[in-house]
Amino acid sequence: MNSLSPEAPGPGFIGQVLDGGGATVGTCWLVAPGWVLTAAHVAQVAGADVVAASVAAERAFSAAADRADERAVTLRLKRGLAETGPVIEGRVRRADTVIDLALVEIDAESWDSAPAGLADSEDVKPKEVVVVTGAAELADAREDAALIASSTAGRWDEWGLYEDSVRLFKIKASGVLRNMSGAPVIRDKDSTVVGLVTGRYNSADGWGQGIVWVVGGRAIEQFCRPVVGSLLPPPPAPTQAVHVVLRPARKTVSLVCEELDTRVVEPCRGARSRLFPASERLRLARRGLVEARRSGARAPGGRVGESTPLLDALEEIGSVMGEVFLPGAVGEALTRVLAKARSQTIPVEFAVDLTECPEELRGLPWEGLRHPGFDGPLALHPLVVFYRLAVASPTPRRVEGPLRIVVAIAAPLDGEPKLDYESELRNIVASVREARAGGAEVRIVTFATTSEIKKALGAGDVHVLHISCHGSAGRLVLEDENGGARFVDARTLIEEAIPPGKMPPVICLSACDTNVTDPTGGLPAVADELVSSGAPAVIGTETSVSDRYATLVFARVYAELAKATEQPDPATALAAARRQVLRACENSERSRDRGEQVLSGWSVVTIQATPSREALFDPTAARPSRNESSPVALEVGDLPALSPGSFVGRRREQLEIPRLLADENRGGVVLHGIGGIGKTSLANEILRRVGEQRDGVVFVTLSGAVTAEEVLQGIIAELRIDAYSQGQLPDPRFLGKLEFLGDPRIDWNSRIGLLRREFLKRIPIIVVLDNFEDNLSPANRNEDDLRRDDSGSHGGRRIKDRQLADFLAAVAKTSGPSALLITCRYRFELPDDGGEYLRWWGLGPLSFSETLRLAWDLPHVEALDDYQLHMLWASIGGHPRTLEMLDALLGHGRGRLTRIAQELRQRLKRTLPDGMDVASWIDRPRDLDVSVAEAVTLAANDVLLPQLLALLSPEAKRLLMGLALFRRPVEKPAVTFVLGTPVEHDATEDETNSAPDPPFATDLPVDDLLDELVSTTLLTRLESTGGSSPQWFVHRWTASTMERQEESAVETAEEDKVARHRRAAAYWMWHYRTTAQSREADVDDLMECYAHFGEAGDVKQSDNAAQTAASILNRIGRWDDEWKLANRQIQNTHLNKDQQAAWHHQLGVLAQARGDYDTARTRYQQALAIFEELGNRADMAATYHQLGVLAQARGDYDTAHKLYEQSLRIEEELGNRAGMATSYHQLGILAQARGDYDTAHTYYQRALTIFEELGDRVNIAKVRRNLDILAKDQNNT
Repeated sequence: MNSLSPEAPGPGFIGQVLDGGGATVGTCWLVAPGWVLTAAHVAQVAGADVVAASVAAERAFSAAADRADERAVTLRLKRGLAETGPVIEGRVRRADTVIDLALVEIDAESWDSAPAGLADSEDVKPKEVVVVTGAAELADAREDAALIASSTAGRWDEWGLYEDSVRLFKIKASGVLRNMSGAPVIRDKDSTVVGLVTGRYNSADGWGQGIVWVVGGRAIEQFCRPVVGSLLPPPPAPTQAVHVVLRPARKTVSLVCEELDTRVVEPCRGARSRLFPASERLRLARRGLVEARRSGARAPGGRVGESTPLLDALEEIGSVMGEVFLPGAVGEALTRVLAKARSQTIPVEFAVDLTECPEELRGLPWEGLRHPGFDGPLALHPLVVFYRLAVASPTPRRVEGPLRIVVAIAAPLDGEPKLDYESELRNIVASVREARAGGAEVRIVTFATTSEIKKALGAGDVHVLHISCHGSAGRLVLEDENGGARFVDARTLIEEAIPPGKMPPVICLSACDTNVTDPTGGLPAVADELVSSGAPAVIGTETSVSDRYATLVFARVYAELAKATEQPDPATALAAARRQVLRACENSERSRDRGEQVLSGWSVVTIQATPSREALFDPTAARPSRNESSPVALEVGDLPALSPGSFVGRRREQLEIPRLLADENRGGVVLHGIGGIGKTSLANEILRRVGEQRDGVVFVTLSGAVTAEEVLQGIIAELRIDAYSQGQLPDPRFLGKLEFLGDPRIDWNSRIGLLRREFLKRIPIIVVLDNFEDNLSPANRNEDDLRRDDSGSHGGRRIKDRQLADFLAAVAKTSGPSALLITCRYRFELPDDGGEYLRWWGLGPLSFSETLRLAWDLPHVEALDDYQLHMLWASIGGHPRTLEMLDALLGHGRGRLTRIAQELRQRLKRTLPDGMDVASWIDRPRDLDVSVAEAVTLAANDVLLPQLLALLSPEAKRLLMGLALFRRPVEKPAVTFVLGTPVEHDATEDETNSAPDPPFATDLPVDDLLDELVSTTLLTRLESTGGSSPQWFVHRWTASTMERQEESAVETAEEDKVARHRRAAAYWMWHYRTTAQSREADVDDLMECYAHFGEAGDVKQSDNAAQTAASILNRIGRWDDEWKLANRQIQNTHLNKDQQAAWHHQLGVLAQARGDYDTARTRYQQALAIFEELGNRADMAATYHQLGVLAQARGDYDTAHKLYEQSLRIEEELGNRAGMATSYHQLGILAQARGDYDTAHTYYQRALTIFEELGDRVNIAKVRRNLDILAKDQNNT
């Protein structure tokens, strides 16, 4: 690394980014005349509003391009790297915070140097030399010698997935310094720019030192192209791809290559006998992996190059297949084809035609086929596009761009095994994120029924249908109209889900066994049948596929299709995705990415395609169409709604509430919940579904304060409109009844009787009353009103208009096809037991994955990165209105819906101080934290939070404050931890009771208090599923607001909060100890204990919980999470030395398991030094033992023996019999490894004697097994 003087400032296209005070904060470079590129985070540090700029960029593609400059922001730059020089004013015209790029427009004359020459990063070879030159900040001991610019060399190091969704390249360059973010990465051999520095890899554990994240040249070109035009040089016209077809038959195998005029045939003898052993080993390895996953055992894998049963079996079967199906002249011909491809760098389209292949060979892992001349499977060859030849070879249907994807996730309510809809939705959102950034349009259907899929495909031309579900041989498990599981074969799927003439060019099946036939039921494989029925390309699976691999590979497939600059092709996209995902997983620091099922995933995901494939669409003609305008609102009556497909979440409500409205013995449904939770939007979505499912339904919609007469007149008006819309004149008698019904001079009871008798009992009328809280009287505070009334609705709120109350009770009690649908913030009473006929449905927040999906439709929220989205969830949770308000605030008053922006202005008019201009307040710059706080405040004002809190009884408020601390939903026993007093349980009773009672008890009316809180909407009841207990949850933003109010109003707020945290921690520890659940759930409980004890200042208990969680994380293979937790604790200044040493020891164990022996030894030595200083003999013995295991693993048997002896002496001094036995056992293993069998036998016998004394059956079995092995070794010798 060498310093640059002002006389040698580096290439003329490099410059500096300045903050408002003129200080350098990063590097930039001239990408085209008048256009400068830097990192988005650098622009942000310099004071630019990159979120606004990114939204402006989206609008630049739409008809609103003339307004695209409104949110452009100023950025100050300096040409060159010298300290002196003129400042250049620029304006950010495009920004993307996800891939970290910002494009700045400047006066071209102010920077007249030649721009950088951009090259495709995909062409850079691993370990190729690159140079990073840019501004730098590095202080020297001499104050006058600070480094201001630097140039450093490094080496290209492939790519990685950053934050699960962003694909970045990496370079190894330890000399990259502060302020070099945004700098160009220059290829040394030709001085072209191949990337932009986005940041260093700052791993807390020290891994990845010297690694620098880089945005690749192709991503830069795609980012800049809409504004600047193409930057990459046009690729040389490729020679036509070579097409190869391999046809295995019963007795022969042939290979055809038309371009090379090659046709060879070889006998294929004994294929089954030669392949069966290897095939059986692969089957057993896969079955063993599935069983391990079900039992929760750690799967093999985790270290690069580690041998595992599955990977070994896959390599073996691939090699045998190469010997069988590429014999003699066939293999030689393929060798010539691959040699030509390498010499001319042209792709090889390699198709396997299984038409004449015997059935017993069709199920082989053909993607694993290996050619002796290539070290690896053909499917992973860098020039090979490997696919299975489509049987029917249909002609693909041309669909114009941009890329459009329809996603269906089948998670039947009664399916076994249940599909985790939350996890699947989260995976889908991650899979399509980069594709959406490339302009792709994605629609997720609410229910994976054949009718819903057909509706989505029929709404417009679609390129890809993605179905995520369970699968079995010949079938997919979709959903029926009632949410139940429905087994669907391929023929049924085509007939019921694919509109005539609209077969998607690509169908992706993220399900198990989609390539497997069902011989017993006579069903062909789903993928085969789809292809033979006209699907041009089907991506399926040969067997079970891991969720992690499916997420990664489909993310890359869709990203490749969305960003293709020439011929978007699914087979080519999958070939690239296979290679990229495998490289990323092999190089990943995450243990979950290095499991053998993930590393072998490339062999499971297959594609059947036609030999003469056309591009899916013309990428040069495609333009992103999302965010051009707000979603089109479709309305039922006066209720505003989003366009079909835009509504997010509430699957169970959408499924069950239409059925409740059709139940002739039920009067209707009341949707109640906190303000802004989405009641009105859900009501409209329900009405839309009702209209699709039932014929002749009359909808009557009213909102706000109404009278009984207004409701009645609304019913009459809609019945009259419906009668005249039938295409013929209505029956005069019908009209006469309506006249009678609407005459206010007639007795009210007579009119209501006629309504019930002649209309409600005969005609399906849905009466919708939105925002019904406007009709309620304030809650009463007397004792009677705090008890549940006979109607089943919580007392305290009644309808002010007695006639309206009686009218609604009468409607609710009328059996027939009509029903009420009411949205209200609170539960209320109906006279004459009318509430018993209504279903009271409490509406909770959106889930995390649903919130991520909602972010798609919020342009300013979607521009946030993954970390910011997680922080947003922690602050706001799944409260739709607050999220929409936040989006409007980030957009300076513009959101996805006009009514949200209008509502924002109206609320500000009511809340801002007199004289403050609303427009100026909205337009002022604000960061995310400030915007979140303001959005939460506006939401709290809307919900009338202070007024609601004032209505609560002291016990209910105390319960609410206690429950508000919980970050996860809790079950009913949590109430006793919040309100109860400590009780002592008989220890003997606890030992015999599998689920002991909580250590707290209360005589307060728990059910009544919970109902009181639910009725105010401050507490949400989450209904049980699958027989589990209901849970309660306080909205995150409600909890945050209450905490701030308490801190400002109560002097003892901090002490009270500490006490509540202690009780919350006690609840989660009790839940962990008494609940039969997965080990992952145990970790979740312990981490809650860790957090709450930490907030209470109880360092010891917090650390104990963390230690237990770390031990479980180690056992289940979640090493990355364990590493993060351990490093967090190491940095905890409140821990004593003993606790710090324990974490050093834990990190040593983890590093040893990962094969990082140097780090392990360092950690053990750090722990040992502290234990020796403290005189902690027991832990000294344990650490000596681990150092011995480490030395033994490294082959240093002498050192290992000494360390084991040291550990043994201390255990003998302490009288620790279990520790002594462990040392004897390890010394036996060491002696056996050295071939000293007699000594080994002696040590084993000593260990066995002690373990038998202690009754340690697990270790008894281990020693006896080693004695058996020892006996065999002695006999062999």
